[in-house]
Amino acid sequence: MQYGSCLNAHTNQEETVYKLSVPLPPKSEAKVDDVAHDFANEVPSSTESAAERQGRLSMAINVLNEWATGMRISDEDVETERRVIEEEWRGKNGVSRRILHKYWDAVFAKGGAGLIAERFPIGLPEVFMKCDPQLIRDFYRKWYRPELMAVVVVGDFDQDEQEHVLEAIRSTFGCMTNGSAEGAPLPIVELPRHPNDLVLVLEDAELTQTSVGLRLRLWLCGRGFVAL
Repeated sequence: MQYGSCLNAHTNQEETVYKLSVPLPPKSEAKVDDVAHDFANEVPSSTESAAERQGRLSMAINVLNEWATGMRISDEDVETERRVIEEEWRGKNGVSRRILHKYWDAVFAKGGAGLIAERFPIGLPEVFMKCDPQLIRDFYRKWYRPELMAVVVVGDFDQDEQEHVLEAIRSTFGCMTNGSAEGAPLPIVELPRHPNDLVLVLEDAELTQTSVGLRLRLWLCGRGFVAL
């Protein structure tokens, strides 16, 4: 497993998603009569292969649970991550960010969703470079609550493995509590509204290619939002 391809995460205006890809050994199709032959050739039997696959799936569920409930967030971790975020912010501080600012201003700010338009998920350097680590720990305890989470598992599973994954999720996440922030209400954020179709032409002297995009306006509980 490698960081980036197997371990990653992203944050947008609505969610933070932690992603974990777990390589599983191939499913063995060995028959009962072939077990002795497999053992002699040091090839895992179908039983061993199934046990290893389920073991790795259980381990992956445990890792997700640790992210959801047991992050350390030490002062040293925060100081290290500041430099990582700063480098990411600096690397994107060019033509792509200028275009994105123009797009967000037209879609969000002028659509009445100023709070979204002004708050990029990566944050401001004066905040992520100087904020107190305790603020991050408090945020984690306040908002990482079971009723605000979802666990999604996707893979080529047979029936036994599906049942194993479901039971692992129930047993691992079932003991989560809301902690000290139980019942803390979610903030209300205005979503963009435009009375008519919106056509934008975004230009920048440093752009090296032309692209065309279509964004559909959807409706959720009577409130419009833009599907980005």
